[in-house]
Amino acid sequence: MNEWLLLFLLLTSYHSVCQTLRRPVAVGYTGLGAYSLDHVDVFSFTVNQAALAQLKNSSAGVYGERRFLLSELNNYAVVIGLPTAAGNLGVKADYYGFSDYNETQLGIAYGRKLGEKVDIGAQFNYQGIRIAGYGMHLRSVLN
Repeated sequence: MNEWLLLFLLLTSYHSVCQTLRRPVAVGYTGLGAYSLDHVDVFSFTVNQAALAQLKNSSAGVYGERRFLLSELNNYAVVIGLPTAAGNLGVKADYYGFSDYNETQLGIAYGRKLGEKVDIGAQFNYQGIRIAGYGMHLRSVLN
């Protein structure tokens, strides 16, 4: 029984780190404020939309990466956070890839305080994948 449990844990932990090239190197930093009241910044809502409720000022951020200096591994992100009286709004745009294969994502997020210790958030994403010779495939997702 213990051997099966160990095998299961090894296989699931190995599978969880696959496809890391698509994730930015700085994903640890950009999501740092997602679960902390001390380090909230405009990138926090990209990981946890409820973190948007803690944003006090309008802010914007730009992130760009070309991993291993390969244009095929371009990764860009732009985020904007806007506080309002009815809750805070966030807009993000992500691009990954190059001319023959790329993925884009546009998102609109909303975060609001429900009390002293409870925040909620939701995000609507519009995703597109383009592969040369196949055209564009689009889908919408609610996080």
